[in-house]
Amino acid sequence: MSETKPQLTGLPRSTFAIIFGVSLATAMGNTGMISVLPAIGRSIGIPDPMVAAIFSLSALLWAFSSPYWARASDKYGRKPLMMVGLSGFMVSMAVCAVVVACGLKHLAPPLVIFGCFLLARALFGLFGAASNPATQAYVAEHTPLEQRTQSMSSLAGASVWGR
Repeated sequence: MSETKPQLTGLPRSTFAIIFGVSLATAMGNTGMISVLPAIGRSIGIPDPMVAAIFSLSALLWAFSSPYWARASDKYGRKPLMMVGLSGFMVSMAVCAVVVACGLKHLAPPLVIFGCFLLARALFGLFGAASNPATQAYVAEHTPLEQRTQSMSSLAGASVWGR
């Protein structure tokens, strides 16, 4: 008789792995951006307080839009909102990459690059925030009560590992 390994969560391992991987990738991408942007900003000619403003706006928009996305995931479903969040993250990072490239090649004045970067990070703050409440709700809904704390803390670990 073969023993089966207990599941980490009430979800199938593959489903949890996908959710964890997406959460980890977005956390790593955001943290990576935070760690390199001050140096990039200086290379472009954007003062440090303006670089801080880019991240402050993104964080504020994230905090203010998260309750909206939580309600939207109740109304429209968890998976569509996970996709909105992941898409928001990918579009924001792609726009950030273009803005950084233009800034490093001095294709626009630093103030224009700053404005474009502000808009790109605003996309992340507004739309990237959709995935967190949706993934947390999905895991909570699909996990038995006795495994819920472990499942939720495992999901939260993606954010910690990404930093």
